[in-house]
Amino acid sequence: MGYAMHSFLSSHAQARMQQRAISAEVLERLFDFGTERHLARDKDILFFDKRAKNRLAKADKELARQAD
Repeated sequence: MGYAMHSFLSSHAQARMQQRAISAEVLERLFDFGTERHLARDKDILFFDKRAKNRLAKADKELARQAD
């Protein structure tokens, strides 16, 4: 995981990424291609919906498979 990514992830988030085999590259692509929804107050969620997965697949098919 790159230094920039490391600097804003909590140790809990880093541990969860490792437990769930989520690479830093997939996380970066989530920020690039993911869909964002506002939940409440200062809470937002970022996820790969069908449209986001299609955008990612156009850019990088192999990484899109990893994001499933």
